[in-house]
Amino acid sequence: MVKKQISNQDNSHNLVQLPLSLPSLLKQLYARLAPEGSQRRAVTYQFVRQFVNHFRISERNYRAWIRRFDQMSVADWRKALQQIDQMEIKPLISILMPVFNPNLGYLETAINSVQDQVYPNWELCLADDASTNEGVRGVIKKFIDEDDRIRVVFRAENGHISAASNSALALARGEYVALLDHDDALHPFALFYVAQTINEHPECGVIYSDEDKLTKTGRRVEPYYKPDFDPDLLLGQNMVSHLGVYQTTLVRDVGGFRLGLEGSQDYDLLLRVIEKINSHKVWHIPQVLYHWRITNQSVATSVDVKPYALEAGQKALQDHLANQGLEARVKKVRNFGYRVQYSLPNPRPSVEVFICARTLTNELVDGIDALMVSTPYQPLKITMCIKESGHSQKAMNSLKRLLDPRFRVEFSLGNLTRGVALNYLVKQSDAEIIGFLDESIHSVSKSWMEELVAFVVRDGFGMVGPQLRYKNGPIYSSGIVLGSNGIANYQFNSLAREAKNAYFGWASLVKGYSALPHYCTLTRRQRFHQVGGFSDELVEPAAKFVDLCLKMRVLGCRNVVVSDVELTLNQNFGVDNDYGSEDIIQNPSDRDYLMQHWGEWINHDPSFNPNLCLHKGKPIVKPPTVANQGISYEM
Repeated sequence: MVKKQISNQDNSHNLVQLPLSLPSLLKQLYARLAPEGSQRRAVTYQFVRQFVNHFRISERNYRAWIRRFDQMSVADWRKALQQIDQMEIKPLISILMPVFNPNLGYLETAINSVQDQVYPNWELCLADDASTNEGVRGVIKKFIDEDDRIRVVFRAENGHISAASNSALALARGEYVALLDHDDALHPFALFYVAQTINEHPECGVIYSDEDKLTKTGRRVEPYYKPDFDPDLLLGQNMVSHLGVYQTTLVRDVGGFRLGLEGSQDYDLLLRVIEKINSHKVWHIPQVLYHWRITNQSVATSVDVKPYALEAGQKALQDHLANQGLEARVKKVRNFGYRVQYSLPNPRPSVEVFICARTLTNELVDGIDALMVSTPYQPLKITMCIKESGHSQKAMNSLKRLLDPRFRVEFSLGNLTRGVALNYLVKQSDAEIIGFLDESIHSVSKSWMEELVAFVVRDGFGMVGPQLRYKNGPIYSSGIVLGSNGIANYQFNSLAREAKNAYFGWASLVKGYSALPHYCTLTRRQRFHQVGGFSDELVEPAAKFVDLCLKMRVLGCRNVVVSDVELTLNQNFGVDNDYGSEDIIQNPSDRDYLMQHWGEWINHDPSFNPNLCLHKGKPIVKPPTVANQGISYEM
């Protein structure tokens, strides 16, 4: 066996860093397409400016992050080797690499990235899928002659990537298999962190890491810092993807890679494995351990390169739902993901929605009337709780004209705090599903109630909410991020409507969050009572709902935002209400309470990533000056 010497001259992962030129190129292109003074410039300027600035800041932070935290020294290697010697479990990790006519230089880089692993207990299982480039066989033979940890099968005929991956799987002798494409690269500590995770969580069945992309010149760009395992985001995209590591027995038990799902064979495999294990057996390593190369033939460039991949993923997802006996259909979201539409049970569950308002106004009554017209769902009740007395005669007259039998008003709760009043009203309700609406709701999207109920009625869900929008278009919130810029912030606040594919599609996909905004949520009444309802000790609505959502999470329930369901608030976005960088928990006593009770969640929000922060509502790489160094490749 050949072992490479540890040397600080080994720079296989220290790829060349070039000045970022994309923003300037975009500006030049934009100036041509939307000249100064044109209507196109007037409509798109804010969106393009936000995008370019956001891209520049995020990429600059990432380059600084790599320079500061991702330069492995000789001391780092020696420390890792000492930890490997002390590991109780030293699993053999089989790396599966299907090969077909790759760029020979990229293939050598991929194999070298395996040989450069500080963790030595691996084998590389190559399956050449009858490459027509004769140089491929020569490169592979050179490596197997030098290193007996590299094993190969030369297939007699081309069977495409699923068949080739199964041939590689047949060679595997390890307890775990890791997936590596023939033109990508592993971080030199990738398998070390995988082995470390296995030692800490020997029950794990699936392990995944964060990832980034390699340009043709070797520059690392577009890091995808992922959340901890999110079953709902998984149904919108393959959030595991690279680096994906699986227990070998699980992969073989489900039959390996399915033929006919080429392009999304990894996604299909993951979905079938997930059917066999509990979500607590899926572990996330919040570090970039995989470099996905951008080539003309790679989906890393654009899914349009392989349109069949999106079709294959849709089929894999539809089969996954059928395997679990779920009545649902899958539709594609733009060109990067999926939306699962669950069927409503028959008969439909009863819903009661509660609205707390300080005082009765004519505008509020008009808003309720419009809400009732826009919400034909049955069976439904809407109960409005009015805190203060002294209503105008005009408002009372408007209220009398609101004849919808599903609506009622409670005037007798003025001495109770908002939380106590809502707890009392819910206790009196007999509805299966309860909801909470803020009085500032302006309008709702079509079938909003049906869409949200279809989620919350299913097992495993706690609180479900829509995406919130300003009246003049931008996103108000797609969920709450904890601990980024304080205690809690609205994600994607101020994001333009045109940018709904922001941060790897999160702004368009169904995604889990630790907490949801208080403006619109639905939950099961039984679950609400199970967690004790709203806390009497909290003052502001935002704090009450953060607390309630986290109690749901502790119960084991998921809180999700259904992004294609939209509710519009009765306010416009402007400089005076840009909440993207402002902590939404302002009351001092609320802040103390949440830190005391939920400090662990605030310090590490599992629905976000410790390497990210919010910049004007959008996730960006955390600047090294404020980064938690304990997260970044700390051993």
